[in-house]
Amino acid sequence: MTQYNKKKIGILLMSSLIIIGLLAHKYWSRNTTAGSDRIIANVEGCEITVDDFKEAARASLSNKYASADNLKTKFDILDDLITKKLLILEAQNKNFDKDAAFLKEIQHYWEQALIKRVLNEKLSELSLKIDVKDSEAEKEYARMRQKILAQTVILHNKKAAEELSKAADNFDETKVKYKDDIVLDEPDKWYLYGDLPRYIEDIVFDLKQGETSAPIAYGSNWMVVRVLGEEKGQIESFEKAANSIRQNIFQRKREELFEKWMTTLRSNSSIDISVKNLKKTEVK
Repeated sequence: MTQYNKKKIGILLMSSLIIIGLLAHKYWSRNTTAGSDRIIANVEGCEITVDDFKEAARASLSNKYASADNLKTKFDILDDLITKKLLILEAQNKNFDKDAAFLKEIQHYWEQALIKRVLNEKLSELSLKIDVKDSEAEKEYARMRQKILAQTVILHNKKAAEELSKAADNFDETKVKYKDDIVLDEPDKWYLYGDLPRYIEDIVFDLKQGETSAPIAYGSNWMVVRVLGEEKGQIESFEKAANSIRQNIFQRKREELFEKWMTTLRSNSSIDISVKNLKKTEVK
């Protein structure tokens, strides 16, 4: 082949490629939606937009060292997106998206996402209303240092519990008198702050040695606690513990505010319960 013919063929090939490129561009422009510069790929009619890619890139690169400006990295991210699109299309072709179990799973996810959102919003709102005073942190620290020796008695009769709480020095004799009403008579025991349920602890740790609590509701029973002794424990300094203490108080206050809000929400809502259906429902 002469040099002239080679040159002629090269010009023809180049011209053909240019024409094909122009036709392809014309076809693509005609067969994509408006704003096609926002579309990175089209998989069986499913578009992958610039926004789709950016969202996937942010998630993919958050725990990696790769640069988002690297073209290979971009192709890797796009390849993952295309794979996902193809798998979704395959699942749809098999009608998995119409399966009852799948739809139930989607509903569950949707409900959980809504609950998470409303909880985050409400907790953020409640947080703005909370103030932890220095005196509260100091009182909490003092309780953390406390160790108390206590005698705990649980009774099923409130009147017997009231009599026992007023017995003072006749505590043991009164226990004998109401022995048939006693559900549990705990041996004397040392308690640290945090060993008891919060609502009981708030009462017990305010008692002095020799004092007895009023009856404390304990499920369907009543608890009476008598403090027999006190000691101061060794813990880190207030300066070191202060931030942690304030955070604990903050969390507790927020939980209390949330419970109050939930109580109000329940009381303002129409809720009907079929006890009959609840009783006959078997859980296996």
